Order: sequence, then structure tokens, then C-alpha cells
Amino acid sequence: MYEANRTEEQHARPEPRPHGNGHDAGHAATASAHLAERAHEVIDRAGEKAGEIESGLRDSARQAAERAAEVEERVRQGARDRATQARRYIGANPFATAGIAFAAGVVLSALLRR
Repeated sequence: MYEANRTEEQHARPEPRPHGNGHDAGHAATASAHLAERAHEVIDRAGEKAGEIESGLRDSARQAAERAAEVEERVRQGARDRATQARRYIGANPFATAGIAFAAGVVLSALLRR
């Protein structure tokens, strides 16, 4: 009797299927598991990349520290060399050194009085 009450248009449209047929839940669970697996893969790759970046940064920092130590040693050696040269000059030219020191004192004193 139900079929008899339907119009032609209603006969042309298929009846809606119920949503709880069991296949949708299995598909959703499979899709969810697949998404979770992909998320874990992405996170694992991101972790590997972060490790590579960290390793590269550590190498760069180590190299920079080595270069800084080398520059520091060159500067220290240069300062030692200049101090040695100054001591030699002072020893070889005591009167000139005293005159230079006196002149520097006069100039400094004049500047500080102003």
C-alpha cells in the first residue's frame, strides 16, 4: 500500500539508505588509523630533521668556538710581541722614552685642566 501512495517523482528518487549499515564505521576506523599512521610518520620525519638541524648547529658552534680560540691566541701573541718590542725600545732608548713620557704627561695634564 505504501508503494501505491508514492508519486512518480518519488519513484524516480532512490530511497535514502540508513547510515548505520556497519560499513561506514569500519571505513571511519580504517581512515582514522591511516591518518594516525601518517601523523606519526610526519612527526618521526620532523624529529629526524630537527636532529639533523641540531647536529648541524652544534658543528657550526664548535667550528666558531675553534675559530674564536685561534683568533684569541693570535691577538694574545700579537700583544705579547708588541710588549716585547716596547720593552726593547725602552731598554735601548731610555732618554727618548723619558722624554716621550714627559710630553705625554704635559699633554694629558693640559687636557684634564680644561
